[in-house]
Amino acid sequence: MRVTLDDKTFALLVIEWKYLESYGGKSVTRSLSGTDRVAIYRALIEAADSPIASGEPRRLFYEPYYQLARQTLLAARAVADPDTPESEWLHVDVIPEPNVALRHRVKSAAPLLSGNTLEETWRSALKAPERYRVLGQSAVVPVDAPGKWRGWRRFLRARYLT
Repeated sequence: MRVTLDDKTFALLVIEWKYLESYGGKSVTRSLSGTDRVAIYRALIEAADSPIASGEPRRLFYEPYYQLARQTLLAARAVADPDTPESEWLHVDVIPEPNVALRHRVKSAAPLLSGNTLEETWRSALKAPERYRVLGQSAVVPVDAPGKWRGWRRFLRARYLT
């Protein structure tokens, strides 16, 4: 999603809804077919312009942090492309407030990252932590949405809030 910040600045918003997801604490450094995922992503993670803070890449290969790493790398690479108008990016996970298990997923999922919540933990892995946010569904689907958004709000409320 593209957002205009002012007349000259565009931002790319990377948004993912995490509704009922839950994850185990197993490392995903290897795919089911045996592919070494660390080898695939190492150059992007360790690049000088990487959005991910320096550290052992293997620390990122636990879900949901592996997904967050891929999405973060995608956002940063998309904005870095000279053929795109976006110069800023923001990565947002929409996680319902009642999904405490995911919102507080930390140590067992990523033993080498620090933080007390999923948001704090992922932000600790970023060079610019302000580029990642966790929002509850009520922040995205407000009760008092203007008239033109009522149909969209009804759809989202039916899909994600019931």
